[in-house]
Amino acid sequence: MRKFLAIVLGALLVAAAARAENQKIIQQEDIVELAGHICVEKHYGSPGYGKTPQKDEVVRVPMLILDAPVDVLASMRVKGSHAFANVKKVQIIGMRKLIISMNGQPIALTGTLSEKSIPEDYTDILIKADSLVPR
Repeated sequence: MRKFLAIVLGALLVAAAARAENQKIIQQEDIVELAGHICVEKHYGSPGYGKTPQKDEVVRVPMLILDAPVDVLASMRVKGSHAFANVKKVQIIGMRKLIISMNGQPIALTGTLSEKSIPEDYTDILIKADSLVPR
C-alpha cells in the first residue's frame, strides 16, 4: 500500500509541475508522438560501460532531442517504475540504420515509451520507434 501511495504521490507531483509549465504529460507504455531532432552520441558499451574505457567498446547511440520537455509518469504495470520530470532527451530503439542516417534532422517520431532497464540504455526514458516523419 505504501508503494502504491508513493507512486500516486509522485505522479501528482509530476502532473502539478507540468501544469505549472504547460508541459506535456505522458504515461510510460503509451504510444506517443514526440518531435525533435536526431543526435547520434558515442557511449562506452560492453564489457564495462565506461568503468574500463581501454577495454570497452564505443557504440553509436541514436537519441531524440525533444523540441519541448515532457513529463513521463511511472508505469502502472511495472513494479518499481519511476516518474521522470522535464525529460529533454530519449534514446531511440529500433529503426537504427534509418535513424542514424538522419543524424541532425528534425523528425516526428511515433513509438512506445519505457524506462531504462539494462546497461545498454543510456537515458532514463527510451522510445521504441514505430514510425517517423521528417519535418
